[in-house]
Amino acid sequence: SLRNACTANLSGLTFDLSPGEILGVSGLTEAGQTRLLRMFMGLAAITSGDATFDDAPLPRDPAAAWARGIADIPRERRESALCLEMPIRSNILLPHLHAHGVFARIGRERRDARAMADKVHLKSNGPEQPVGQLSGGNQQKVVFARALLGDPALLLLDEPTRGVDIGAKFEIYSLVRELSARGCAVILTSSDLPEVLGMCDRILVLHDGHQAHLLDRAGLTSAKLLSYFYAAREA
Repeated sequence: SLRNACTANLSGLTFDLSPGEILGVSGLTEAGQTRLLRMFMGLAAITSGDATFDDAPLPRDPAAAWARGIADIPRERRESALCLEMPIRSNILLPHLHAHGVFARIGRERRDARAMADKVHLKSNGPEQPVGQLSGGNQQKVVFARALLGDPALLLLDEPTRGVDIGAKFEIYSLVRELSARGCAVILTSSDLPEVLGMCDRILVLHDGHQAHLLDRAGLTSAKLLSYFYAAREA
């Protein structure tokens, strides 16, 4: 729940997000889409207004966000999400080590990694294969497997199908729909307008970091949505 929430680079954020809802965040390039997701991960402090998650203030850092059921799939998976020289197992388990304990048993880690890999239909040579050897689509599935392992209440998706083939896109869409049906709220950014219109229940339009519009998807077309981007710029 946000009420006129502001950070150093965002302003006027006012919306509620319900369990199972998929909210799209759109606008012209660098309108603040990624910054909004980073705010939920505790990477941008609230300077004024109110912003809560599960009736408590937003997390103050990514570790707290993961612990509270907020999962992040960043835009640049190779730079921001994956340790390419490390195995699939380690990449999936990284933000969940607190739940496995300091002296986690390798067998348990491998079982969890295999279970999540099967869930996202990961194509690999097993949990010990270095992530850097996987295709782009399968690397993205590793990031999704990490998110699913925590059974998130809120999933943050920043350009989730960027650089993946059509088959991987379909599987990613199916995973997001499955999570939504189980009650996980989703915030999705994408420069692919048909993707936003096809996946989201409502669409938040940002301009220069400010909330310009909050739209219901019903009746929207790509051309109509794009017109809101430019209307916000002109305003």
